[in-house]
Amino acid sequence: EQHPFCGAVEVGCGAKGDIFTIVEELEGVDFKGALKTLADRAGVEIEYHKGESKNEKDKLYNALEDATVFFQAELEKSREALRYLESRGVNKESIKEWRLGFAPNEWRVLFSHLTAAGYSKEVLLKAGLVKIPDQGEDQQKTPYDVFRGRIIFPIRDINARVIAFSGRA
Repeated sequence: EQHPFCGAVEVGCGAKGDIFTIVEELEGVDFKGALKTLADRAGVEIEYHKGESKNEKDKLYNALEDATVFFQAELEKSREALRYLESRGVNKESIKEWRLGFAPNEWRVLFSHLTAAGYSKEVLLKAGLVKIPDQGEDQQKTPYDVFRGRIIFPIRDINARVIAFSGRA
């Protein structure tokens, strides 16, 4: 039952609050998750805009999002990777919906791309996109890309944010 003045709702189980608070509690999500759940149910598409990073967690999400966009662009350029996906029955609609990508078989192409975009080595390491060499001649310990020569599958959370990647050679 909705309160006529403030819009607060009380449901049969005794939970009280606005619709976002109730969905947060019932679904066990944060505000963004509740917003997405309600938008999905209402058939409304939420448009996300990349803004300034407020904290370290936002910087990690932004780095993962920018890596996803990079991998998607690389897939469009790779006829071999596209042919492979087609041979496995993956159509263009699925590629777009699942945001599939391709990591070129190069050691530092993603690292170079993201550092040129302003990301620090530390953020890229923490995001799991690059690693530091354990040994060898690389005295400066320049990070290298984790994913090389692979189809990339972004893993997303309930808010549709990319939180990790999986790859298939």
